Amino acid sequence: MRVRYNLSRLECPLKGFDMASERIDSAIVMLHAAREQLNAALDGVSEGLWEQQIYSEGAQWTLRQLLIHLMLADHGQTNVLMGIAEGKNLIPEDYDINRYNAASVSKRQAVTVEEARDGLAQSRARLIDWLHQIDASVLDKEGRHPTLLIMSIDQILGLMARHEAAHTADIEALMARHA
Repeated sequence: MRVRYNLSRLECPLKGFDMASERIDSAIVMLHAAREQLNAALDGVSEGLWEQQIYSEGAQWTLRQLLIHLMLADHGQTNVLMGIAEGKNLIPEDYDINRYNAASVSKRQAVTVEEARDGLAQSRARLIDWLHQIDASVLDKEGRHPTLLIMSIDQILGLMARHEAAHTADIEALMARHA
């Protein structure tokens, strides 16, 4: 089951338009565009590619493990955003993102491609629903991102989209090498 985003607020920009909601709508459009590109790439993956190693350095993940990482990262960063909005700092000062990424993906080796894609869709739907509920001023709240940088919610949303776009390019490169 794939969850679709409710972008009905974006269909008529003049109906109920205000500058504050424009910031949130822009963030939603950016996230939606990154996810659509990712989904298009994932839709093009042949069955035999899921267990192909995509990285030769660092995490040395297979494509399926990268997908699990994307699911976990989206869920985790959504939690971080919501925590920052509530004035909570969920990321400790000594957080090691590389250690977390490796351990979290390793613990979820049994997650299937379909489960990971469903998890991605559910997490993104949760984020979009939350964005529709907040005031635009919340985008300016700052907190610690898993990279240990202090960032605004707006900046983290941009980073989330760029993170997906970068991994999408990696997926497309893997598919091109095996075409």
